[in-house]
Amino acid sequence: MPPSPIEPSGRRRRRAAAPAAPDGGTVLEYYGIPLASERIVFVLDLSESMNRPARMGDRGGRTRLDLAREELAKAIGGLDPRARFDVLFFNRGRIPWKRDLQPATPENRTAAIEFAERSLTAPGTAIYDALEMALGLEGADTVFLLTDGEPVGGRFVEEWDILREIARLDRTRRIRIHTIGVAKPAPLLRRLAEESGGTYVRP
Repeated sequence: MPPSPIEPSGRRRRRAAAPAAPDGGTVLEYYGIPLASERIVFVLDLSESMNRPARMGDRGGRTRLDLAREELAKAIGGLDPRARFDVLFFNRGRIPWKRDLQPATPENRTAAIEFAERSLTAPGTAIYDALEMALGLEGADTVFLLTDGEPVGGRFVEEWDILREIARLDRTRRIRIHTIGVAKPAPLLRRLAEESGGTYVRP
């Protein structure tokens, strides 16, 4: 049996039971990671490289961004109405849906999915800047960060600088950061997940 693509950290600081889906069916997941929180920020890469084919050599198929939008729509669509969430895209800048957590009403879930569908790519991958905003959202306890590249642009681009500053920002908030790397292996994403008690995934 091949190894699981999910690589959980060995330093989880707290545990939360994975919730059942609102219809009582299977557990709700985002890229295979259980949505075990009701206060979530989805942070997604909107750089130009996200327009590349999702599968190697599949030039006529779906792009990385197509799949990211599809997974996001499934996750948001399945959120419990008691949950609160926000969506934040990033490239050289930050493109938030809102600037605080919103209740997962049917209207807000639809609006967030539509926001994701109409958001356009641009150069840059300002990972630190996006995480800084996500960690600053009042009430959030879980961040899902998806990217296909290394940091390009933004306040910090070196791995060590980003890890140091995110650790500083999260010292009192203790927000769990799950990371999804949709291209090559990403040591930065692995470390961000490990150091916050999250999970790193390469789909």
